[in-house]
Amino acid sequence: REQPSIVRTYKDLGYNSAYVHPFLSSFYSRSRIYGTFGFDQMIFEDDFTVPVEYNGAYIKDSTVFNQIEELIKESDEPIYIHTTTMQNHQPYNTGVHEKELDNYLDNIKLTSDSLNKFLDHLSKLDEPTLVFMVGDHFPSFKNDENNVYEQLGINRSTCSVVFEQKYFMWSNYGQDYSEVPENKFSAFYVPYVLLDVIGAPKDTFIQAMTEKMETLPVYSTQYDSSVPNDSELDVLTYDRVIGDNISG
Repeated sequence: REQPSIVRTYKDLGYNSAYVHPFLSSFYSRSRIYGTFGFDQMIFEDDFTVPVEYNGAYIKDSTVFNQIEELIKESDEPIYIHTTTMQNHQPYNTGVHEKELDNYLDNIKLTSDSLNKFLDHLSKLDEPTLVFMVGDHFPSFKNDENNVYEQLGINRSTCSVVFEQKYFMWSNYGQDYSEVPENKFSAFYVPYVLLDVIGAPKDTFIQAMTEKMETLPVYSTQYDSSVPNDSELDVLTYDRVIGDNISG
C-alpha cells in the first residue's frame, strides 16, 4: 500500500522527488517497495540519462553524482533526492591488489575524489542545497586468516562498533549545524534531524519523533541489548507500516 514517508513530507512542502539506485530494480524488491513511498521518479541501473561508467561490476559513484546534478538542473522546483550507491559494495577480491582491504581503499579514494568534484559543482549553484551522506553498513570481507576485522580485534563480543556509522552534512549556504545532536542517534531519526536543519514546519508526528530522539536517541537491540522495548515507537512503527495510519 502507499506508505506515509519523508518523501511525501517534502512533496507537501513543494519539492519534486527522485530515487537513484545504480543497480537492479528487483534487488531487495526496491522498485516495488520504494514505489509505495511517493517518489515522482525512480532511476535504476538501466534508467540513467547521463553517460554510465563502471568500476568492476558496479556503476561508478561519479556517474551517480552526475545523475543527481542532472536531476537538479532539470527540476524547476526544489528537489529531494535519495540515493543508494553500489560502487564500494563487496566483493573486494576483483581489484588489482591481492588484499581485499587494498582494493576497498582504492574504491574509497575514487569515491572521495568524485565527491569532492560533486560538492564543488554544488557550491556554485544559486539555490541552497544540503547534502547528507552515511554508509548503510560496513564492508564485508572474507572470513579467513587475513580477515580485516579479526586483525582489528573485532569479534562477537566487541562488534558493537560495526553498528556505528559516521555521517556528514554539507551545504552551499553556510548552514548552522549547532542544533544537530552531538551524541549517537539511531538512523531512523535522520529525516527529522534534516527537517530541523532546514527549518521545515513540523506536523504532530514529526514533532513527536523529534522529542522521542531527545529521550531515546538510540533504539536498537542489535546495537545495545540493554535498551528496553519502547511501546510508543513500536506502536507508531506498526501503525505507519501496516496499521491504520492513525498517527498520520
